[in-house]
Amino acid sequence: IQSKDIQNKEIYLNNVVQEVIEYLNQKRNVNYSPKTKETIKAISKLIATSRTVEQMKFVIDAKIKDWEGTSFEKYLVPNTLFREANFEKYLNEAIKKGVKRDEKYSGVSF
Repeated sequence: IQSKDIQNKEIYLNNVVQEVIEYLNQKRNVNYSPKTKETIKAISKLIATSRTVEQMKFVIDAKIKDWEGTSFEKYLVPNTLFREANFEKYLNEAIKKGVKRDEKYSGVSF
């Protein structure tokens, strides 16, 4: 593998993590860092399994809808949302329930 390819992959990963965490922060009015090792590792694993930014945002929206205002609200954190085993479950639950994305992402389908 060329060092340029590795550098491009790292830049892409950093951009994805930044976008996803900024989205979560905006939706929840919180301030999680996109630079924590756990967050980067979790999102990196999702990317490696061909998961997309839009799917990650979809899970954020779905879990906010399910958990906000409940005792589960404390789990609306990167470590829980993006853990590989959890993410698969959350994504499939949201698809099965027919959860809709935010208006500005209405053109996205899964």
